[in-house]
Amino acid sequence: VHGIEKMISKGWSLEQLVDPAGGKLFMCKYCQGLARDPVMCDNCEKLTCGYCIGTQPKAKTSCPNGCSNPIYSKPPRLIIRTIQEMRINCIQCKKTFTIEQIDKHEAACNLPKCACHDCNELESKIKKIYIVGEAKLCSFECKYVYSIVKSLEKSLSPEGSGPGKDKILGIFAAETRAIIREALADSEMHPNCNAFPSGSEIAMSDSPVSAIKPGNPPIILDAFSYPPAVYTDFKWDAEFCAPNIVLSDGNSVCFLQEGGYCFRTVLGNIGFTGGVHYWEIHADNRTENELKMGVACKKNFNLNTAFCDYEYGWGFYGLGQLRHGNNSAGPKYGKNFKNSGYLGIHLDMTKGQMSFILNGDYLGVAFKDDLLKKGPLYPAVSLLHKAGCRLIVGKPIPSCFIQSHLLYD
Repeated sequence: VHGIEKMISKGWSLEQLVDPAGGKLFMCKYCQGLARDPVMCDNCEKLTCGYCIGTQPKAKTSCPNGCSNPIYSKPPRLIIRTIQEMRINCIQCKKTFTIEQIDKHEAACNLPKCACHDCNELESKIKKIYIVGEAKLCSFECKYVYSIVKSLEKSLSPEGSGPGKDKILGIFAAETRAIIREALADSEMHPNCNAFPSGSEIAMSDSPVSAIKPGNPPIILDAFSYPPAVYTDFKWDAEFCAPNIVLSDGNSVCFLQEGGYCFRTVLGNIGFTGGVHYWEIHADNRTENELKMGVACKKNFNLNTAFCDYEYGWGFYGLGQLRHGNNSAGPKYGKNFKNSGYLGIHLDMTKGQMSFILNGDYLGVAFKDDLLKKGPLYPAVSLLHKAGCRLIVGKPIPSCFIQSHLLYD
């Protein structure tokens, strides 16, 4: 078409772009994507993919914007450079590249590579291949991380499946790798994954693995020793909510505002019956009084009281204290939490213990009780006078909790 070569592919999907709105400025009307190998109509100065122009018969008599007998030419260098510098996510691995880099990367990304979720070493570069089932791994470290992550994947609840599952598994793999490296100091480099102990420091078996630090007894890291998290998509339960608490945003936000000073409680709509669970309470900046947050093993009680004032409740009080079976006193724990930041709650029903993280700081095990091994256990929050929070679920478990489980009992 007027000297412009026919290209081999249509435009990039706007959904792949880091900035889809910016991509619309250079969108091809034929394929509705960011114009690839763009050409410009000299009349309206709008861009179209070189591929789309070459494959649309009507493009010879009319441009996508209706210009008759169009003449197409290459856009100015400034426009081409602007497009080349746009950021786009790889369809395969979801990593971000510039438009200028993406074609070369995606061609390599489709080649066989290490099967570990957070490693992309090309199979052609692997000197020694480790096999787990049908998967090929580039190192013993990747073999071990892959085994742990596969055990998590097989045990995900139906609620944990979906578009976000690959991202969750990738993050879990990276955090598992970080834990292993922290536990195993004095390691040597390997081609792609930065570090892992040499053969003299490892006693190998399929599972468990005994990794030995010089001078210390073996640390046993069994690929199945960390119970997989159950990513349960729960929310606050309107049926088990004190009358003056208002729920909003799909029952993920709760807020209380009243004249009195009595605790009011709302429970989660799902009771946990086993496994490991993690959720976060994000502060509401309107809050004037500290919250109590944790779990209760009973649903039918006076919701116009705090759940953890009773023997059937375990909670962190925002004054930097714990509460269990007492409405006025409890051991000191952590720091103050009221109207900024977030509190992460980690419930490990395999061990019967609950731990917390406050704004990224691990606070340690708060409760250890055989009753925390039995279900159902309901997430709970108690609010006072003017207070509220947002519930966040489905996040990967922070590595500090996994490390605590794997390396310390």
